[in-house]
Amino acid sequence: MKMPAILLAGVCGIAPAVCVQQVGAQAVGLSAITVNVAKPPFDGHYSLQGKPACDGAGNVYTRAYDAATTRDGKRFNQLPIHEVSPNGAPVRDFRVADDFPDGTAMGMSVGLDGGIYQAVMTNHYADIYVEKFAQDGSAKAKTRLEAGSRLHTADFTGSIFHVAVFKSGEYLLNGETGKGAQSPYLAVFGADGHLVKEIYEPEDEEARQKAALGDADYAPDRVGNFFSSLGDVAAGSDGNAYVLRRTPRGSLTLVYVVSPAGEVVSKLRIDAGDSDLVARSIRSYAGRIAVGFGSRTHMGPYRVKIVDLQGNSVAEYSLGSNAVFVGDEGLDLACYGAEGLTLVPDRIESKAYMLRAKLP
Repeated sequence: MKMPAILLAGVCGIAPAVCVQQVGAQAVGLSAITVNVAKPPFDGHYSLQGKPACDGAGNVYTRAYDAATTRDGKRFNQLPIHEVSPNGAPVRDFRVADDFPDGTAMGMSVGLDGGIYQAVMTNHYADIYVEKFAQDGSAKAKTRLEAGSRLHTADFTGSIFHVAVFKSGEYLLNGETGKGAQSPYLAVFGADGHLVKEIYEPEDEEARQKAALGDADYAPDRVGNFFSSLGDVAAGSDGNAYVLRRTPRGSLTLVYVVSPAGEVVSKLRIDAGDSDLVARSIRSYAGRIAVGFGSRTHMGPYRVKIVDLQGNSVAEYSLGSNAVFVGDEGLDLACYGAEGLTLVPDRIESKAYMLRAKLP
């Protein structure tokens, strides 16, 4: 996240803090963190590819691109992961190009072991790997995955948007495949790369059918499926993984709880508390789950809901509808831990920042 600096005016006045309300409880402050670099690589604006991630020390990891990057296919396919410290200073980059010069970098995450993991597709998307990086940014290990029959089809070679690493070492991959990339793809692989199980639930098939019909909540152009591509995944401290499905506004948010054996052990239905909000991101910490909700059109309120591992509400925090700070960006939840929450914008026109909330 090598981006220009910003001093942010809060929505509670021109101040370095933003008011966040806990529903039915006291307000907590959301502070603006400056992101500093000497030579920002972007001219005018940037966007994030995929979801941000965070390690136990509060360092934030993103994959950012600008307009020039999108015009260069190879550059875009090999976007590095940028690490930024909790105080906004750039730390290092992680590049799959060092190990896969012709590979396509896809979803990434930080494991419970603190390792940086990223899915990579090579050989014209025929082969898929998970790469683990060392803390100095170098490639530490790569595992070739035994892709199942659903990922590579006659209609489409699948894409992987999100990856999570189970506490026991297995990998969970989430993406889309099939005709028009309309079919959600979800699978668990062993630590050695063997396919444990491909997962396809009734809700996934319903989402595929809606995408095929051009439903605006799923795929207005009948290509891809927001149900999976705009969702998120998180590894839980209980040994399971939590898969966030992007459901339409006004409906309960759906979360699959997936075991290392590839079984959907339960499904959580979480109420955003606002019919205009949709779930954007999910994070896990100490037996709880944080789900970030935003407006479908970016411009609007943002809310974080904390639930236990059974989906029961624990706490709720929200920003007002005037908390759109620069341009038309939305916010994604990067960190949830002992220090609270850290949010980052998914795109902005010319300025960069992180937001942090210290929770009671």
